[in-house]
Amino acid sequence: MTIFDTNNQSVQLALVLKLSSVQKETLSSLTYDELEKIFNRLIWRRQKPKSLNEAINDIFKLTHDELVGFLAKLSELESYQKTIDDYKDVYLDHENK
Repeated sequence: MTIFDTNNQSVQLALVLKLSSVQKETLSSLTYDELEKIFNRLIWRRQKPKSLNEAINDIFKLTHDELVGFLAKLSELESYQKTIDDYKDVYLDHENK
């Protein structure tokens, strides 16, 4: 049975096409890794698509507003895994000014 997640070549192609579209229209700094994380950690976290059609629909129905919201959520989730030392450069730089 084929699994239609971000390791599937056809799904990867759809992600690249979505990334290209988003970069041209609104978020030029968005990376493939960020887009892949959005699908792996948020959209398909509980349930992977059952078909290629379902996976591609999920990818292309994602709006730019939803994408920005998911990026904020990813940032929030990743910040929970950091310690204060991870931000040392930020507060040391601020103290030197």
